[in-house]
Amino acid sequence: MKKRLLTGLVCLAFAGSAVADNYARGTAGNWSTTNQWNWHNGTAWVAAPDLPGPADNTVFNNNSVVALDIDASVNQIQMVNGAPSATINVNSASTLNVGTLNLGHSTQSGTATLNQSAGAVNSTTTKISDAGTGTYNLTGGALTVDGTTTINSAGLLDIDGGTFTIDKSAANRTVGGTGLLKLQSGTLNNIGSAPGNVAFIESDIEISGGMVNLTGQNYLSGTTTIKGDGATINIDRLNSNVSNSGDYVFELGAAGISSIENGSWMTLGDVSITVDGSAYTGGTGTFTLFDTANLSTTSTVTSVTGFTGGLSGYITQDQVNDIVTLTVIPEPATLGMIAAFGGGMLFIRRLLQL
Repeated sequence: MKKRLLTGLVCLAFAGSAVADNYARGTAGNWSTTNQWNWHNGTAWVAAPDLPGPADNTVFNNNSVVALDIDASVNQIQMVNGAPSATINVNSASTLNVGTLNLGHSTQSGTATLNQSAGAVNSTTTKISDAGTGTYNLTGGALTVDGTTTINSAGLLDIDGGTFTIDKSAANRTVGGTGLLKLQSGTLNNIGSAPGNVAFIESDIEISGGMVNLTGQNYLSGTTTIKGDGATINIDRLNSNVSNSGDYVFELGAAGISSIENGSWMTLGDVSITVDGSAYTGGTGTFTLFDTANLSTTSTVTSVTGFTGGLSGYITQDQVNDIVTLTVIPEPATLGMIAAFGGGMLFIRRLLQL
């Protein structure tokens, strides 16, 4: 039972119910250190009598760096509130449950960072960069969101290990905003496909490694960029229409590109497909961009740029075999030179035979 500086009348009024209190943290140290927390008693901030609990709201500011060293549950985490920066490190096997995780106050500038290398973070609503700069660095452990995730323009969800799970078991889920969801290694997935609920991913996505496994129906309406051939990508029932369409950019690595695959269906009728071959150092060949069991519609806007070393490429959308491919060939000028050289050699050979 929490100790509160409340009158008996107030205590009686709230008997048997959870009372939301406000806690603030402006010093470095462990989450479990009670004397590093402040508590608002309704009039002023005072030394906290205990740690924040499931109904309580917490604010991190004043350049604080706090390590989660115990299991903790709070109603809200707000970083930062009118201070330059705040950081939470989840680097133990502990679990953090939070109703609203807000890396960036809606009216305050500052830098908010959550670094997770272990343990579990479970959030209902996640906001990365309401204002200022917000960054969630996931390098290990598990981040699970069963509500709305918003990554705003100065926000970054950087997955370089661990697992980010979108839980759509109870309802459709949205990853909104104009920020960036970046996957370098680890896993991006969702669960709860049985009820047919939909994942709407509106933020930009950049995939250079790791595993993507998005089950059920998925709308990707931002720009999805695939870099190199180091990722495994399964996006089931990949849907696009006029109101939920995005762009796909394939930036080849030195050896090729990862493909987007599923065993269900894809509609690509309202998306653009761009291939950038600037980093490619291989030769001619064919690379899969999309592979599905049913290519329902195809893109009307495609482009291939960036190839050097006498190479060019073109995109083929094959609805008979339900596949979209990139074919790398010698560029026309190179073919002309080869033809001219071959013709010249034939002429010289004929002269020698006279």
